[in-house]
Amino acid sequence: MRSATEGDAIVSLVEAKDVYGNPVIAAIHLNGKGAGFAEINKIASVYGKDNNVALQRQLDNNLLYLNNGKAAKWLHAVGLQLPEANTLSGSSKNILSPDDIRKNTALYSRTGEAAMDEITNRKMGFNVEKGKVEKAKDFYGMVKSKDRTELKSWLQEMGRKLNTKTFDGMAPLKYAEDADGKSDARSSAYIGARMAAGAGSVTAATLEHGLPKYNKADGVVERQAGTGKEDSLMGILDALGNHRENFLKWIAGHRSERLMAEGK
Repeated sequence: MRSATEGDAIVSLVEAKDVYGNPVIAAIHLNGKGAGFAEINKIASVYGKDNNVALQRQLDNNLLYLNNGKAAKWLHAVGLQLPEANTLSGSSKNILSPDDIRKNTALYSRTGEAAMDEITNRKMGFNVEKGKVEKAKDFYGMVKSKDRTELKSWLQEMGRKLNTKTFDGMAPLKYAEDADGKSDARSSAYIGARMAAGAGSVTAATLEHGLPKYNKADGVVERQAGTGKEDSLMGILDALGNHRENFLKWIAGHRSERLMAEGK
């Protein structure tokens, strides 16, 4: 039904009653603004209508859609009548039915307005995924619009992003150092970050798999040949059995006590 108080709103009588036995209606505001640019139909309120006279007047004069199969029995149950059967004022307006909705095949069909899909997606806030052909056309148009210098810079930037996401998450540090002309590995943030990232693996190997050794020739830390778990720190602590965790807790507590005494 059209709202009696709001110009751009409708009222729907739903098949439900409130705690007092009154029929429940929902007030719906049309073409509202949702998140972003989405246009929505907003349910402003849902409540029990305790004035059957006013509700019957709306049915008689403002009805837009009626499901005859469901309405007759439900309206009778809440003390209302179909407009055709009301003796006070019959409805002379065109009232849609479920059959009218089903017959309207052009509204959202491919034979309807060509821009209907675009309009519907915009109102519902959908982002339609483009096909491969459309993506290729967009890419070609973008590349064609750039001059040679700009295109070279863009391709270099895309290559760097691909390298960062796929192979080396620390790469932006190296790019920044290259741009500043820094080449000393001893003060390189990139080298430091790469070494820090691998420190966890070295620590784990030291604790669990054997004794570490620095290979000066190759500049790497590796496990000493002939050592195994029994030589690692955790292997040695295994001899404590069930007391190992208590020992580790004692180490942590003893160090905390010392740091507190030092004011740290």
